[in-house]
Amino acid sequence: MEIFKREDAIKRLLLLLDIPQMPFFLDHEQGIGPYEPDFFDKRHLRRQEREELAERALRGMRDEELWELCETSRRLESFALEHLLFDSPPWYAGGFGVCVYKPDYEYWAKMDYWTLEEAACLSLGFKPEKIPQDQNGLPSPYAPLNFFRERLSLIQRASIFEKSKNDSVSPSAFVGWAESKSLEVPPELIETASTDKAAGRPKMLKSVDSRQYDSALKIILGLLAYHDAYRGGAIRSGVKKDVTAGLSELGLSLDPKTLAKLLAEAIGARSRLVEDQQKRDAKDV
Repeated sequence: MEIFKREDAIKRLLLLLDIPQMPFFLDHEQGIGPYEPDFFDKRHLRRQEREELAERALRGMRDEELWELCETSRRLESFALEHLLFDSPPWYAGGFGVCVYKPDYEYWAKMDYWTLEEAACLSLGFKPEKIPQDQNGLPSPYAPLNFFRERLSLIQRASIFEKSKNDSVSPSAFVGWAESKSLEVPPELIETASTDKAAGRPKMLKSVDSRQYDSALKIILGLLAYHDAYRGGAIRSGVKKDVTAGLSELGLSLDPKTLAKLLAEAIGARSRLVEDQQKRDAKDV
């Protein structure tokens, strides 16, 4: 009969719990609303805390209990649940700029109407099918969830509903209302959903020659591409920090939200710029 070795059992259980899977890995960038750039950087500390918690709990158990954990998978699952060892933070915990949940604005703009929840999600820059989970109306420890609630409440109180469906709104009506309220929304949403495409251009730039404006967007796109910072329709994580650091060396600064808007506008304008270039090339042939 094999002798039960307590230390070996504890080491084995820590491996079976697989606590290193607990951190939430997602490529995260600044988006609309609250942003905590350090949130995901703290995952290593959270993992260490969970490991220490699990080890303390295991060492406080009797040999019979340790043996039962080793031999019974359900008991081990209950142990993990009891001590919240797999209580991963929600995907939006650090902010809504999670790259894999960025919506396809062209697809959503083709719809005749959006529900108010869908409009709220799109206005913050994430897929409507990933609506944050409510906590039974209680204040959330995550600022982005509270920000989402406030945005949804604001939309629900707006006089932009269709007469036949009081819980929906047309994309163009919503975009017009958002602009009238100076609501911060992704530039791609304005560009794709507005009936007047020119409305997506910042008001301060309406007096700028359109060719000069497009040339500036091309320069931004060219720099992003040259530095391998633009892939698959998304800007590489860390680009905003690099730009901010470069400006700082020159004695200049730019509001983070303004920088995010300009970069997003350049990305959103790419398809239009390519199409315009192809038309010009065709004429020259």
